[in-house]
Amino acid sequence: MITRLASARCNIFVHTLDQPLPAHRMPPAWADHQHAIELHLAAAARRSPWRTYNRSEADLVVALANYSLFCIAGKTFGRRTQWYNMQSERALWPKGAAQASWQDGGVLVVLQAIMCGLPWADVRGAFKPANTLILAEALRNRDRPSSVMVSPFVVASPAWLVGEDGAASGSLVHGDAERRPLAVPWATRKLLFFSGHVPKLFQNSLRYLLWKQTRRDLRVSASSWTIICTVGAYRTCLESNEELRRRGRELERTVGAEKNAEGKLVSGLVTLLATHCHQLGCANTSSCDASRARTTSDDKALRSFRQRCAPYLKLVNFSTELDDMQTDHMASRSFAIANRGYASLSPLAASGRQDKSFLRKAMAHRFCLVAPGDTASTKKISETVALGGAGGCIPVLVVPKPAKLRAEGMRQGQDESKGLGPRLARFLPYTSWLDWCSIAFLVSEGAARHRFASVLDRLGAVSEAQAAAKLRALRQVRDAFVCRASDLSRESPAVPGRLTAPDYLLGVACEAARRARQGLPLTENPPVAGGDHATCFLQ
Repeated sequence: MITRLASARCNIFVHTLDQPLPAHRMPPAWADHQHAIELHLAAAARRSPWRTYNRSEADLVVALANYSLFCIAGKTFGRRTQWYNMQSERALWPKGAAQASWQDGGVLVVLQAIMCGLPWADVRGAFKPANTLILAEALRNRDRPSSVMVSPFVVASPAWLVGEDGAASGSLVHGDAERRPLAVPWATRKLLFFSGHVPKLFQNSLRYLLWKQTRRDLRVSASSWTIICTVGAYRTCLESNEELRRRGRELERTVGAEKNAEGKLVSGLVTLLATHCHQLGCANTSSCDASRARTTSDDKALRSFRQRCAPYLKLVNFSTELDDMQTDHMASRSFAIANRGYASLSPLAASGRQDKSFLRKAMAHRFCLVAPGDTASTKKISETVALGGAGGCIPVLVVPKPAKLRAEGMRQGQDESKGLGPRLARFLPYTSWLDWCSIAFLVSEGAARHRFASVLDRLGAVSEAQAAAKLRALRQVRDAFVCRASDLSRESPAVPGRLTAPDYLLGVACEAARRARQGLPLTENPPVAGGDHATCFLQ
C-alpha cells in the first residue's frame, strides 16, 4: 500500500472552519477518543508533503469542522448550523455549493460519529454538495460507497500497541501503564477472547447470544462489563402487570409523582418502567424504556414495556445466567471506581482508557472476536488489528446479515455468502486495497447466533503456520489502523514506516478525488480486494 499511496499523490488544500467548543464541553482525553479521527487527520493534512496553499490547484480540499467533536459533546444544533454556514464558504466551493463540481476538486468532510445523524438532514436549505467525500465509521443504508469511505476508529494508546518507537516486549515506554505484555507462545494460548459491551436485546441480541454460547466454554474467555445492566436488570420482565402496578404505587407514595421531558406529571408506574434497569448497581444515564417521554398513560407504558421484554423472555434464562452476569460486572467494577468521573466503562473505553488487564488478556489468545453491537462498526475492529500487528490475537469478525435475509427473519441455514464483498465495504476500512482474508477470519451472523461451537471447532483447526501468515500480514497493515499522539505535534511529513491511519485515509481520498477531477467516473460499487472472501468466511 505504500507504493499505492505514493501513486495516489494529489494536491491537498486545508480549510479550517473556526467554531470553538467551550472548554467545559470538551470530552476528556479527546486525542485518544475513538471518534477523534478528524483531529489526527488535520495534523496529517497540515504536514503533508502534498499540501498546497493555492485553492485552485487542489485535487482534494480537507474541510476541518469538528463535526464528530460537537456530536460527542452533545452540540447537535451547532453541527447543523456549522453545515448550513459552511455551504457559503467560497474556499470550499468557489462557484457556490449549489454549483459544486469535481473539476474544482473533492471536498473531504469527516462525519465519523454517525449516531448524531447527517448535519444537513434537518436544516431548511441545507444539502450535500455534489463533490463531497465523507469519512464515517460505517455506511448508512442509503449511502453510496463511491462517496462515503469507512474510517477506522482511533486507537492511539498505549505506545506499544500503536508501534511507538522503543515499545519492546516487556519494556516500559511511558511508565508502568505502557508496559508491553510478554509474548505468549501460540501453542499455549487460549483459543478465543471475547469482551466488551452487550447492547440491550431490543436493539441487537447478537453479542448476548455469543456471550451465552461461550461463557462456559473452556476454550473461550468471555466477559462483558455491561451485560448485568443491559440484560440482567431486565429480570423485571418476569414480574406480572399486577406486581408492577403495586411497585409503581409504592414508588409514587415514597418519592411522589415525577415529570416527563415535556413537564407533564407521570405516575409511579410510568417512572418505574423508565428506570427499572438502574438496579443492580447500574448507571442511571440511560432510559430503560422511552414510555415516560411518549405517554402519561399507564396502559400504554405497560404495552411498550412488554414489547421490549419480548426478546428477554424468549432468549434469557435469568435463573442460570444472572450469576455469571454479576461476576462479569464485579470484575470490572474496581476499574470503574479507579477512574472516578465516569458513570460506566463505555465512555472509558471510548476515550481510550482501558483496563490494563484487558489488553494483556487479549494478547494471550489466538483469536479475538468482534461482533456488531449498537452499530455495524466498532472500535474493536481497529483494536484487534493493532493487537494482531503487535503479535497478539487474530481478528474474527462477524459480518451482519444481508438486509434481504434480515427482512425474511433470523432463520438458521440461510446462505449469507452472496454479495459478501460489497457488504464488507459498508463497515470495514480500506476494502479497495486490503484483502481482509489476509488478516482475519469472517463469520456469518447466522453462525454467530445459532452455531458458534462449530466456528470454534474450525478456528481450533487453524495451524500455527496459517496463523503466522496472518500475523505477518497484520504487522504490515497495523499502521493503517492506528494513530500516534507524538504525530499531533510533529511538523515534518510522515515517511514510510511512520505512516498512520490519517495518512492512509488521505491517500484513499486523494485517489478518489483525483480520478473524479480527471473526469473518470466514481464507481457506484468499487471493486473489493479479495473478491468474495470465500477462503476465510465461516458459516
